[in-house]
Amino acid sequence: MVILLHGWPYDIHSFVDVAPLLGSAGYRVIVPYLRGYGTTRFLSDETFRTGQQSVIAVDLVALMNALKIEKATIGGFDWGARTACIFAALWPERCKALVSVSGYLIGSQGSGKMPLPRVSKTSAPPLSRDETIERCREIAATFHAVEDLLRRKGLGTFGHMISDAVRLLRADAEWRQREQRSARFLLIDEFQDANLGQIELAYLLAGDYGNVFAVGDPDQA
Repeated sequence: MVILLHGWPYDIHSFVDVAPLLGSAGYRVIVPYLRGYGTTRFLSDETFRTGQQSVIAVDLVALMNALKIEKATIGGFDWGARTACIFAALWPERCKALVSVSGYLIGSQGSGKMPLPRVSKTSAPPLSRDETIERCREIAATFHAVEDLLRRKGLGTFGHMISDAVRLLRADAEWRQREQRSARFLLIDEFQDANLGQIELAYLLAGDYGNVFAVGDPDQA
């Protein structure tokens, strides 16, 4: 038995390639939507809304209980990784094995209070003005080449998803108002990493309700 947990802003399709491989190896594979994704809904309007990974771990326990699964191998990445780690730490008797990939793992608050070691300066000489301009041109050319390739193949990136959503919300007032009414609160995590497009998307979704809750870390800015 293997349960795979996706992260943000992804969904169950992140495992579209790995799930069949595990199934062909003889494993029963379950890939649930995390709360707030896909068709998930709260059964009661009175339920307190939260997306903390500890609560998602409780959701995992509830899912296993409902399906009468006593023990499983838990795999996850991003938010799913931390959820998997929390599950393994709090319910070790129900975790056969743990595969935790990428960031958002369980950390140590004590270690986080320790100052970082002094970082040595690079020995590489600084670029001249002309070298800097040429390097920027190379980066720009690479970016445009990737954009052209994606356009020809009908593909897009997360950045395209943001810009498309902004464009549609600007153009369609009825849809914009419907989206603004669809949630009581708008949570922005890692706010210090938000770019101008993401901030504009947040403003469009929040509208005049003023229901934005932002979480950020100035030390990471």
